[in-house]
Amino acid sequence: MRICSDAILSATLSAAALALYIATLAPGLLWGGGDFATFQTMAYLLELQLPGGIFGHPLWVILAHPFTWLPIRDVAWRANLASAVFATGALVLVFLTARRLTRSTPASLLATAALAVSHTFWTYAVMAKVYSLNALLLIACIYLLLLWEEKRQSGYLWGVAFLYGLSLLNHLVMATAAAGFLVYVGLVAWRRRGEPGLGRELLLATLAWVAGVAPYLFLLTRTGTTGSALGTILGFLRGLGYVTTRPSALLLGVGVGLALLLYQFPLTFIPGFRGLWDFLRSGRPQAWMLGLAALGDVLFLLAATDPQTGGEYWWNLHYYLQMYVIFTLWIAIGFAAL
Repeated sequence: MRICSDAILSATLSAAALALYIATLAPGLLWGGGDFATFQTMAYLLELQLPGGIFGHPLWVILAHPFTWLPIRDVAWRANLASAVFATGALVLVFLTARRLTRSTPASLLATAALAVSHTFWTYAVMAKVYSLNALLLIACIYLLLLWEEKRQSGYLWGVAFLYGLSLLNHLVMATAAAGFLVYVGLVAWRRRGEPGLGRELLLATLAWVAGVAPYLFLLTRTGTTGSALGTILGFLRGLGYVTTRPSALLLGVGVGLALLLYQFPLTFIPGFRGLWDFLRSGRPQAWMLGLAALGDVLFLLAATDPQTGGEYWWNLHYYLQMYVIFTLWIAIGFAAL
């Protein structure tokens, strides 16, 4: 009965979200920002550029390419549609994850609806950019990890390990969730210590992650762009040093980040903070995973206040989308508590 209910609710949510995003989809070729039209063209031509640059997101291009075959509208519209589908998939998994955490359907639906119409999520659900796919990959990893803990089936862990490794081929910002995922796996494994076959399970998960990240590493080494990835990492560390030694930069980063959060969720930020407080106090492995994954994203944006990290700070604020996905789960937890 639970599976049937989940399937019906997921199908209904998918239809509603996709209808909303198709109705508001960017109508064709985009010109703003200097890269929208390029992504639409790359999806059509299956043009794969190297990771690290502004257009170095080959996983999005590969997954968006089949949408350009659809016999509807023009090619640019079809590329925009790919992002709408990725966003819809992310919303369904947000709902299922929230239900698993709260056991409350109304709370999960309310939280998912809040994310669906939030500014940043909605914006990147209707145009040809990589961030809705980022949201889908992140919440898919979280959902699979929760299933692994609950059902104790190795396949879930191996699947998330491969998927997370592969996600770096879409955007390197996915690496900000690594600490949360690693700590979660470590805490769950510690609780299961002594179980036969656990070491083999973790070893095969490591190999699955290597298989997933292998295409990304291959492109870096084959094309000699390893320095670009290392430069991104070093720039992040330098940015953290910058923001921690300059109170004005820290105040800017925290203030703008908080203001944007309230702007995204003007009616639901109170249950969100309530859910965050309750969840963190629980000390459960899930709390560590979500808290550290969100913190990684926040630290990445705080480091971007350093002018040397990659341009104007204001042009990087959409990277908070991953944190907004996690905050939505806290909204659901807060609604359930209230």
